[in-house]
Amino acid sequence: MLPSPPQRGDGNISNPRVLSDMGLAISSITFFDNFERYLHAQKRRNANQILCYARKYAAILETGEPSILVSLTGPQRRHAIESLTVLSKYAGCYDRWQTTCKNYSLKWTNGNESLQALERFFNPQMSLDHML
Repeated sequence: MLPSPPQRGDGNISNPRVLSDMGLAISSITFFDNFERYLHAQKRRNANQILCYARKYAAILETGEPSILVSLTGPQRRHAIESLTVLSKYAGCYDRWQTTCKNYSLKWTNGNESLQALERFFNPQMSLDHML
């Protein structure tokens, strides 16, 4: 007697993922399907957003040319860089991505840097004399 097939999801035998798990069909799972499962397994609260940006800008990891990120607004750039960082860790090219970020001075920002610099400038507690 054959063992019963593993049940996953809705248990539908026509589901290609279930068939591939049983070794009866060629897997139709793509790289980004696996990446999506990885994100959800990591319990990333913004998994869908990371997946969207990773799909859109994945070519940057292949080419090493992040010039398209320059045209993005602050929050969009931050989300794109975050997504590419997670994707590069998943794909095993994080070292290359770090080199690209260093070469192009890409940094994660929250948009408050200029405000913080202004506050430091006008805050008397932040003077050199007071700190010494």
